[in-house]
Amino acid sequence: MKARTALLLVEWTSIPLLFLTGLMVVTGYASTSEGALKGSLFLTRDTAVRIHTSETVRALLGILLFLHAYAGTELMAERIKRRVLRTVLEYVVLGFMIYVLWVLLVGSL
Repeated sequence: MKARTALLLVEWTSIPLLFLTGLMVVTGYASTSEGALKGSLFLTRDTAVRIHTSETVRALLGILLFLHAYAGTELMAERIKRRVLRTVLEYVVLGFMIYVLWVLLVGSL
């Protein structure tokens, strides 16, 4: 992946990823804690559970996370001089992200 493409992916996925991650944290706490539910201001417990367990939200979060992490790893790997170390890092991150996507997307079946 070219550095410019990787940088654009990191930039464009950062805000939606931040929003979705925050939403998952808030809805997760609101689903389990009365105090967090009151503090969330706009959520009911049913709405929090529906959002938190939504397959669409989970899939979108997983895809954004994958793109952001992979592109960020490519940018970081450019700074590593040793080719073997760079390649190992890229494959480890890729393998881990595939595992995370698997859990997010297939775990609900």
